[in-house]
Amino acid sequence: MLKKVLLGILGLLVLAIGAAFLMPSRWHVEKSVMVKAKPEVLYASVADLKQWGNWAGWNNAADPTVKWDFSGAAMGQGAVMSWKGEKMGSGTITLVKADPQTGVMYEMKMEEMQTPSTGVIALVPDGDDTRVTWTNDGDFGAFLPGRYFVGFMEKSLGQHFEEGLNRLKANAEKAQ
Repeated sequence: MLKKVLLGILGLLVLAIGAAFLMPSRWHVEKSVMVKAKPEVLYASVADLKQWGNWAGWNNAADPTVKWDFSGAAMGQGAVMSWKGEKMGSGTITLVKADPQTGVMYEMKMEEMQTPSTGVIALVPDGDDTRVTWTNDGDFGAFLPGRYFVGFMEKSLGQHFEEGLNRLKANAEKAQ
């Protein structure tokens, strides 16, 4: 009887590992919003990581225990934001490129993740408006258990991006 149980458990383990090999390891999230503001106005909020708490989904309302640390450049390329909280875990965002006309590119490292993800908040003028597109790409690589979370990452980040972009829009349009 014990032998059958052990063989059954081994079979399930082999099946789970085999299924993980067939799942995607990479995720891609992309959300956009049109904002009645010029890129330079929006840049002030996206290039200053201290401002992200005013619009991004990762803020004290999402996790009241979170502690923030800012280092590097005050704004733009080289700016670094680190956090640690009970719900949000710990991680770091570093702006690796920044341009007032086109937006920012960042690298995000989270304690739970083996590899960093990369993101862009692109600013594209369209008449008097600006299309703001927030993307994030990551890869769990050979970390097979992570592949079970690709869909969750896409859904969760997508919700955070939509909420953040809508707050960014409201804040920028109110400031005009």
